[in-house]
Amino acid sequence: MKKILLYTSDIIEIKSHEHFIEIENNYKRDQKISFFNDITGKYEISVIRHVELNNNKLYFNYKKKIWHRKLKDKCVKKLRSDIPIEIKNLEHLKDVVKNYDRYTSLKINCEKCGKTNIWKIRPCYSNYDYNILMCPYCKEKYNNLQKYGVEFAMQRSEVKEKAKNTLLQNYGVENPSQHSEIHKKQLYNKFKGPNNNWYDSRWEYLFEQYLIENNIPYIYQSNITFRWLDIDGKEHVYIPDFLLTENKEFIEIKGDHFFDKDNNFINPYDKSEKGYANAKLKYDCMVNAGVKIYTSKELINLGINI
Repeated sequence: MKKILLYTSDIIEIKSHEHFIEIENNYKRDQKISFFNDITGKYEISVIRHVELNNNKLYFNYKKKIWHRKLKDKCVKKLRSDIPIEIKNLEHLKDVVKNYDRYTSLKINCEKCGKTNIWKIRPCYSNYDYNILMCPYCKEKYNNLQKYGVEFAMQRSEVKEKAKNTLLQNYGVENPSQHSEIHKKQLYNKFKGPNNNWYDSRWEYLFEQYLIENNIPYIYQSNITFRWLDIDGKEHVYIPDFLLTENKEFIEIKGDHFFDKDNNFINPYDKSEKGYANAKLKYDCMVNAGVKIYTSKELINLGINI
């Protein structure tokens, strides 16, 4: 019958050589002990496996510790490939994960999205138990669909409601972009002017310099906001780029790519049918608010070198 060794989270104080032998025979090798080192003449703390009793001397055996570490490394050592291993099928993946270390790169052809990418074994494939080869992105979508019926966590109604309630409680708005300070931080990250201020675009900086040179009072992205609803009924907040305070005139700076060949306002980043519909709704909001839209033509007419 195999002997059951003891273990305690407390540090056992060794009182004598005989006591050490007793502890060594009855406790696990990882048991921490405090003992008097007969060689250094100091009290030390170590684990049983690193302490040795020889020639009636109890001491810390550094060579024993190094040997144990090398033995441990040798036992768990796996192969490593400097170039990504191309995975052929699911069985090949399991075999590679079993024999190669976690830093090995794998070239995976995802059977869900069809894309081929390179991923490390850990954390992406160390515990892979699916029936098809998937990239981490598709794997996450698959897990969410199985658990919650949606591909992304933020699509869950309870998550949306919790986020909405948290924002209302902390900031009084339902969406981060509806908060004036957060909205400005989101916008001030695209173009840094020579004056070290952030702008939504380079043209906005040039127009601001024109206003300064001509002593025209203005406010850049004022606290005055306008709200509009997209085709899904979702509310959006719109802030014009400039407010000319003298005549209460709003100016919006837009690149030429925001207008098609028929001069219709579009969203160049969403050319779907839904994107065109929402762009028209936003444009109507700007027109109803009396906002003047300046493109390259208007800026050049003002003498601005764009």
